[in-house]
Amino acid sequence: MATQYYLSSLRFIHNPETLLEKAQHVRLAPGGSKGSIWPCQVTNATNKVIMDLPHYYYKPIQAFTWREKVIQLVLQFKGEEVVEELLVENLTMILTYMNRVFAQVVAEVKKVKCGDCTLDWHSPTFDNYLLIEYFVQCHEPTQVRNYRCNNDHNINHTSIAKVDWALHECSMGEMWYGSLTQFEMDEDMKTLDVVWRLINVMLGFYDPVEDEDPDFRYTYKEHLQGSVANKGKGKVQGEGDDSNGGGHCGGGVSGKGKGHDKGKC
Repeated sequence: MATQYYLSSLRFIHNPETLLEKAQHVRLAPGGSKGSIWPCQVTNATNKVIMDLPHYYYKPIQAFTWREKVIQLVLQFKGEEVVEELLVENLTMILTYMNRVFAQVVAEVKKVKCGDCTLDWHSPTFDNYLLIEYFVQCHEPTQVRNYRCNNDHNINHTSIAKVDWALHECSMGEMWYGSLTQFEMDEDMKTLDVVWRLINVMLGFYDPVEDEDPDFRYTYKEHLQGSVANKGKGKVQGEGDDSNGGGHCGGGVSGKGKGHDKGKC
């Protein structure tokens, strides 16, 4: 699961300011890098290629880097007292998580030998990130666990080919998804007005972070075990209703996810 890269506490983030310095860009290079048949390239601020990816990752990796850019922008204004501390903490956790996911994807790409590059190669970590993004729309482990508690659908057993990116863009909105600006952020966008607009969007997706999550490693296997154990039993005192985010998972986080928004634009 990609959520294994989500830290359980802010205490483990030692240099949060370095997260604001990253600048990654995505481009199509029909010839690919030397020895690669993958035309999608992710570059750094000096235009050096960090990694090549197959063509079908072009829009998803653009959306990924756009999400990093808008979170960085909002965090850059935290000293202006326009961003609440709880949101600052959560965005810092999210940005750290995305940084660790990206590093793992790069590591997976580097393990593929030039002669073994195929057009249908997939990054397990990035595919899992994208499936969580599509179905849950949030990446905090508490939110992912809540989705698993309230849905029989197993994210891990879903093919990335079944993802409807047009529907996803529609449900996320052009600004949050990134297509409003074609995933590019110009210098004239880095204003307080844009930050306010982004914060209003972010609050619909990011709840205040829980500094310590006692059930941090809840898995789908545990969900199935809990479902089997409760099958045929009536609710006993103290049990909640899974449809409201309660039940055996506890926590009471309201349900979020694509299942609530499908078909709506």
